[in-house]
Amino acid sequence: MKWSDCKDAFRADGSLRDIYVRNTTEDDWNRLFAAFSKYEMTLFCDGDPSPEIEVPAAIFERCNEHHYRLEMLAKGITFQCHFFTVDEIEIDVDPKEIKSQQDLDVVLDVMGAIGRALAKPVILTEEATQNYVWIAFDPATSACKYFAY
Repeated sequence: MKWSDCKDAFRADGSLRDIYVRNTTEDDWNRLFAAFSKYEMTLFCDGDPSPEIEVPAAIFERCNEHHYRLEMLAKGITFQCHFFTVDEIEIDVDPKEIKSQQDLDVVLDVMGAIGRALAKPVILTEEATQNYVWIAFDPATSACKYFAY
């Protein structure tokens, strides 16, 4: 996928881009953490860094009392994973960080790593809307597709 073809997906408009995986289970979250283990990760609890990365089940047990966020750094691009519900993975990326082919490749690599680890489709959308898909990873073909608007 070429940066020149899909740079509109990352125009800095003040909103984030969301990466979603739907219909997930606790096992999927465990596989996500395993896939992310090759990157630098920091777990935050109520805004403060946690001394260690907990297992997803422990995080979800305490989500009613605390707000958790997993920050993952891949080649200078920050991905922020939220723990809203077990049955959907949501990860934010700031389009201001995506400015080149190299940055796009990092996003595609992360989406591919997630999709292959979970064997599920992964989509990149406008913030808070799953109906406006910019990029989709298909685990059956192990390829990403861009949707121009």
